[in-house]
Parts: sequence; C-alpha cells; structure tokens
Amino acid sequence: MKNKITIVLIALLYSSLAIAQSVAVFDFAANPWKIETATTGDDVETGKIEDNQAITQDGIVMTCQKLHSRYWNRIYDDKLKCYTNNTMTFTAPENVVITKILFKNVEYECDLKEVTQTGGVYTVENEDDDTPYSWTGRAAAVKFKATKTSTFNTIEVTYQPETTTAIKTVTVNKTNKNGVYTLQGIYVGTKDIIPLLPSGIYIVNGKRFIK
Repeated sequence: MKNKITIVLIALLYSSLAIAQSVAVFDFAANPWKIETATTGDDVETGKIEDNQAITQDGIVMTCQKLHSRYWNRIYDDKLKCYTNNTMTFTAPENVVITKILFKNVEYECDLKEVTQTGGVYTVENEDDDTPYSWTGRAAAVKFKATKTSTFNTIEVTYQPETTTAIKTVTVNKTNKNGVYTLQGIYVGTKDIIPLLPSGIYIVNGKRFIK
C-alpha cells in the first residue's frame, strides 16, 4: 500500500509540473527586442550583441560572450549567428527552472557544447538533416559554447516554477566545493555561473550565499 501511495504522489507531482510549464520563444526574424541586424556584406560589428547584453523573452534572459577572434554573436539575415568559441547563456528568473531548450537551427549548422555541467542531455532529434537540437534537464541557468559557427531561426526555452516536495533535507556533495545549488538542492553550475544567476539565496560550498 505504501509503495502504491508513493507512485500516485510521484505521478501527481509530474502531472502538476507538466501543467505549469511555459515556453519562451526567441524569434530572431520577428526581433521584438529591436536589436540592430546585419545582412550579407555588412561590417563585422554591425548588429553585434555586446557581451552580457540582456535579451529577455517572457522572463528568460539570454546573454552572449565574444570569444571569437573577430565576430560577436549577432542577428544576421533574420537568424542568430553564434560564432565559433562564442557563448550563449540562458538564465531563468528567481524561483524558476529551465527544463528544455530547443534550438531550431539551419540544417547542419548547430555545433554547441554545454559548459555549465548541469547534467542535462543534449541531442539532435533528426539526424538526417541535423536539426533541431535540444537540451533537456533542470537548471536555473544553462551556458553553451559554439564549437563551430551555428545558426538559429528560433530558440525555444521551456521553464516552470521551482517546486518542493515533502522532503526538506537538501543533500549536497561536499566534495564539489565549486558547485552552486538552489535552496531546493538543484545544481545550477560552478562558481563562474554566479554573475549570470538571478538575485536570490544559493548554497555554495555548503554555505548560504545571497546574491
């Protein structure tokens, strides 16, 4: 009987999570943020997305960082160009977690590597045309680095409120001194992700940290 009750509670929990999910769509052709855009032949700085410039969609913030020798990420011909070695970070607001990121890329132009070590899974859905790619997991912030120049029509970020269960004890791996966790025990990355996190209370090296 106890096992049956546990199974029912778990099923109800997952059902409630599914209902609470929302999707933020970063549509680069629509460009609701009114970012300057570039077209073929423009100067390399035309339409550049400055480092840590916040692009916000439904509360989800996307920021970029230039590590390429020449190019910043930019909206180019109505698509987002993420150049080799540049990064993209997606950050949820306080008390919200990201559960999926769907990269609707141009065929054969999506080469990303997650660098936040959230434990999420990064896969391609259709190997015939190498599109779209998706990340699934549970994190307050997720950072990707382009291993080759990648081009996206849209990026869809699925998110939901953080939820707690009757289990109050948060278990943190004490050997991971660089790990950053929410109060609910959700791993969000290493210490280098702290500047990108929304304001709130986190656990760092087993101690509370207020940002």
